[in-house]
Formats: sequence, C-alpha cells, structure tokens
Amino acid sequence: MPVKDYSARVELNERVSSGHKAQELRRQLADYQPSLSRNAHGKTEILMTVPSQDIRLSILTVMAAIKSCWYEPCAVEVMVSDELDRRKPAT
Repeated sequence: MPVKDYSARVELNERVSSGHKAQELRRQLADYQPSLSRNAHGKTEILMTVPSQDIRLSILTVMAAIKSCWYEPCAVEVMVSDELDRRKPAT
C-alpha cells in the first residue's frame, strides 16, 4: 500500500504558551512539521503532517505522538492532506 500524507488537527486540553513549552512541543513533534496556534476557544491547536499507509494508522500515530509529549488531546481530526488543501479558502 502506498504511503500518503495525512493532515491532523489536534486540540489540546492544556493551553501551551508561546515560550519554552511551545518550543519543546515543536521539537518533540519535529518529524511531523507541527504548527501551533490558539483556536477561537483559546485552546492550543496543532496542525501536523503524518505520512502513513492509511488513515487508521495515521490516527494511531497522531495519538501516540501527542501522548508521548505528555499532553491530552480533546479533539483530533485527520484527513488526507489533499482534502485539507481543497477545504482551504481561496485567496
């Protein structure tokens, strides 16, 4: 089965500040090209890319990666990266 890129949006229960904690989280997730931001509810949101053979494995990888950083996700959304690109508004 060929490997595809999956995009994951992870919302954390804990707010991660832009200081040392955020830098450490980016370092720990570096293999997944993480982007950290704060969503409309003030929670930390991580957008990451996960190469995988299927969506099930990508979800398991995302959950394991976040848990290995000692954070608890409250929401996880995973889709093929091409689908995420289609959903982005045109500029």
